[in-house]
Amino acid sequence: MAEHRIHLRRAWEGPCGRIDLPTTWDQRDVPDELRRNFHRPSVDDPEEVICLIVEDSTGLVAVSLNGEDLGFPPGTDLMWEIAIQTRIRSSNRLILRLDPAKVSRETEWGRICLAIRS
Repeated sequence: MAEHRIHLRRAWEGPCGRIDLPTTWDQRDVPDELRRNFHRPSVDDPEEVICLIVEDSTGLVAVSLNGEDLGFPPGTDLMWEIAIQTRIRSSNRLILRLDPAKVSRETEWGRICLAIRS
């Protein structure tokens, strides 16, 4: 199975302005929410699957896409993914909710991407 990843690194919005991921939280306060807009990636083949992949996310407690909770299982620190092609629109808003007390300050946090699999 071939996979193409689109990393959602730049332009996350937090309460204190823009945040680029991944990041370390050692020099700033950990927000309780991060938001990012993105457009639907081009998919050439109807058999291709679009997945959201979340890695290195200790302290993440919820993920929503366009106002819909994606059912993120708390305690999943290393990697989590969900197929989203039926939930994605031409313009999208992804929201990550964090528990600041559980977020690691020593390691890079938040590798988030879309994977297109064929």
